[in-house]
Amino acid sequence: GRVVRCVRVMVHKCRHVVEDGDTMQSVAYVHRADWLQIYYSNPNLPGYNPHHVAPGHNLRLGVTYKVRQNDHLPQLAERFLVTEENLRHANPELLVNVEASYDPVVADSTSLLGH
Repeated sequence: GRVVRCVRVMVHKCRHVVEDGDTMQSVAYVHRADWLQIYYSNPNLPGYNPHHVAPGHNLRLGVTYKVRQNDHLPQLAERFLVTEENLRHANPELLVNVEASYDPVVADSTSLLGH
């Protein structure tokens, strides 16, 4: 017989693994973020130098936020000083015309990222 296996892959949102040639500015550009936001989200950078990001370093791109009841994208965008478009870009699982929603059954696993 045939063997079927399921593999669960856990992907941490709002992270970027630095590759050769990456700079803080190039990472920010790819993720529609400001390099200072990324810099201040990573106080553990070697030498705390924004121009030295070693390949393999796992950068935080911004904050993780758990969606609460009555949260809506316009208010979240304003709270985190980003655009709704940036929130949607950082959270591709959100449909274009759907607001952030709260479900008490899955509230602990529902998060929204702003960067």
